[in-house]
Parts: sequence; C-alpha cells; structure tokens
Amino acid sequence: MKEGDFLKSDLGVLYLILKKFRNGDFIALNDVDLKPERFSVYDVKKYEVISNMGNNELKLLKQVIGVKA
Repeated sequence: MKEGDFLKSDLGVLYLILKKFRNGDFIALNDVDLKPERFSVYDVKKYEVISNMGNNELKLLKQVIGVKA
C-alpha cells in the first residue's frame, strides 16, 4: 500500500490513499464518507490494490482538499 493507491477492502469499501505514515496508518478518502479521514492499519487488514493515481494528479487533489504532504 502506498500513496495514490486505490484499494478495495474485503468488506467492499473503496479507498484512495492520500498520505501514509511510518506506523502504517494512512489518510484516505473512502466511498462511505467522502471527506479525508485517518485510518489505522487495523481498520483495513485485507485489501486489493485496484489502481494507482499519478503523482501529479495526487498532488493536485491533496492541494484542493487540504491534505498536507
């Protein structure tokens, strides 16, 4: 899992990883609640990487929604 990845959890929830922390936690958008939220590595144990967003697009999205790089 890395920044820019689109994930699908084993529960069917979709995530876009915006920022990843050293401890494994991450800030992501999900299809349940469309605002950025911090998740623990224990929140999403099993997942499938669907796709990855390009670096330039990810930087622009972070700027628009106010996530610090």
